[in-house]
Amino acid sequence: MIFLSSCFYASSGEPHEVTEVSDSTAEDTMSIENNDEITDTVKIDYIELAEKEKEKNRIVISKSSFTLSLYYDTIKVKEYIVALGKNPEDKTRVGDNATPLGIFYIVKIEDSSLWTHDFNDGKGEIEGAYGPFFLRLKTGGEETLSGKEWKGIGIHGTHDNSSIGTNASEGCIRMKNQELVDLMRFVQVNTRVEIRE
Repeated sequence: MIFLSSCFYASSGEPHEVTEVSDSTAEDTMSIENNDEITDTVKIDYIELAEKEKEKNRIVISKSSFTLSLYYDTIKVKEYIVALGKNPEDKTRVGDNATPLGIFYIVKIEDSSLWTHDFNDGKGEIEGAYGPFFLRLKTGGEETLSGKEWKGIGIHGTHDNSSIGTNASEGCIRMKNQELVDLMRFVQVNTRVEIRE
């Protein structure tokens, strides 16, 4: 998991952005200046805001970089590495093992801790295949880039951490279980999820 820190500094009336990767929470530092003297400093913890104001959060999944980024409004506050469909192209038919492109919304958050799945690899039903949660996405024809409707697409955990960062799923977005639990602090039904190339 990567934490991003975005800082905005005000000087001479013109703010500019400095973005750096760190292991701390995302903060904006804004200085209020009076006659070239700093009179006050305000720190904004975007992770805390993202937890409290979930309705302002959105997820952007990049297929080319295998990342799931969490944004609070326009500020990126978290980024996770994920696994995507075995087929790296846009989804065009049922069973093609591709992750669909489009702008979706979480329609249901399900406890998937007892779910099993047969990956047709000769190992049979695998317990914990979906990890602790399944964030079901609305992937109707209005939402998908292809204009086609798909069922059963979601963000979920995994029984196989070695698959993270690869094309390994049947079309869903897989996360490490502990990172999915972390993400759960910031999402709710209706959270926007954009999946792009």
